[in-house]
Amino acid sequence: MKEAKTLAGLQVERSESDGQSKAVEADNGPVRYLSQLIGAPDEQVMRWFILAVALLLDPAAVLLLLAATARRTFVAVR
Repeated sequence: MKEAKTLAGLQVERSESDGQSKAVEADNGPVRYLSQLIGAPDEQVMRWFILAVALLLDPAAVLLLLAATARRTFVAVR
């Protein structure tokens, strides 16, 4: 009886681990596709992707913040 409970617990842990593994694979799917497409390692593609996102989105966020601040001060002066 004790062995059956232990086995059931191990099966639950294995299924949780498999689920987490599949979730990670799904998250990395686009990176793997791109790495195969250009023939570069996954790590290198991920680093370039992070760099591109940082370079493109950070300046856009700063510009939006400046625009919102400028509009607020422009409306307050009127």
